[in-house]
Amino acid sequence: MAFADALRLLLLSAIWGGSFLLMRIAAPILGLAYVAEGRVLSASLFLFVLALFRKRSGGLLRNWRYLLTMGFFNVALPFSLFAYAAATLSTSQLSVLNATAPIWLMRSVWRSDLSGSILKGCAAW
Repeated sequence: MAFADALRLLLLSAIWGGSFLLMRIAAPILGLAYVAEGRVLSASLFLFVLALFRKRSGGLLRNWRYLLTMGFFNVALPFSLFAYAAATLSTSQLSVLNATAPIWLMRSVWRSDLSGSILKGCAAW
């Protein structure tokens, strides 16, 4: 691994871990919903500006209903649950829960009746 790649990975891990520390500090002060909404709003604004900058925003307006539904289940709901957890758990516990999220997802998928088709879909993706 090149030095620049290691430096980028270190910076990414600092940003990722720092968000849990800031969430732990902000959740009791601002409230759970404001922390989750702030995270979702800042990320969506950044991605929208990025799409405008790269001139790829055409599909956003055509498919807004699908994107809104997917955004709720994939972003807003998990961020709200993490903000709720930040009010009661320590930062290290939050980091471990976030890091093991794929394991919990695969455990729930494996135990469901749809496990074969979902795993095939994940493998095809």
